[in-house]
Amino acid sequence: MNIQINILKFFQSIRNPILNAFFLILTISTEVPVIVILTAIMYWCINKKYGQKLLFSLTANIAINTGIKEYVKAPRPIGTEGLESLRVSTATGYSFPSGHTQTATTFWTSLMIIFRQKWMYILGLIMILGVGLSRLY
Repeated sequence: MNIQINILKFFQSIRNPILNAFFLILTISTEVPVIVILTAIMYWCINKKYGQKLLFSLTANIAINTGIKEYVKAPRPIGTEGLESLRVSTATGYSFPSGHTQTATTFWTSLMIIFRQKWMYILGLIMILGVGLSRLY
C-alpha cells in the first residue's frame, strides 16, 4: 500500500481551489443519481433501445465491480495519516476497483459505441481519464 499512499500524496501536493472544483465535478458526474438521470434521458428522450442497452451495461458493471471488490477486498487508504479526501461520503467499501472509474468507463464507452462520433470519442476519453484521476486527487 506504500506506493498507493505516495501516489495519493503526490496528487494532494498539487491541490488548489480550481483543481478541487474541477475534480469534484468529475467525481460527482459518475455518482448514481447523475448516471440514473442521464440513462433515463437516453431511454425516454433519445432512443429506448439504446437506453435499455445502457441500463444493461451499467447493471452488469455494478455486479462485476461488486464481485471484484468482494474478492480482492483492498482497503481504502482513507484515514491514513497525512491524507485527505475530497469526497469521503462516496468512498465506501473497498477501494479496488474504483466504482466511479469503472462506471465512467462503462457509461462513456457505451455512449461512444452508440453514437460513433469523433466528438463523443474525445469527450468519452476525457471523462474516463478525468474521473480516474479525480479518484486519486
